[in-house]
Amino acid sequence: MKLFDNTQVAFALKTDSQLERAYFLFKMIQNQPMVRIGTKPILMHIIDNYVEQGYIEFVLCLGYKSNTIINYFLKERKKNIKILFKDKTHIKFEYNNKKK
Repeated sequence: MKLFDNTQVAFALKTDSQLERAYFLFKMIQNQPMVRIGTKPILMHIIDNYVEQGYIEFVLCLGYKSNTIINYFLKERKKNIKILFKDKTHIKFEYNNKKK
């Protein structure tokens, strides 16, 4: 069994100190989808996870930081996406994370 198949077991194995640090980290990045972990924003890690499960079409309903997120996809990920629809607060696209 993978450790995170059951979050109750996974969190039971952590000390209070580890849980407090994890809580602090999650609070810091809450509502900040463009904070980078490694070389990619959190949002891309989430999208890549869905792509691995077979999803390729995404609709992002944006408000706060919509320009930042849309510009990221238009500039940094242009080789991997096909924009299907875009306006000020929404973007719909197909994403392919395979290396070309």
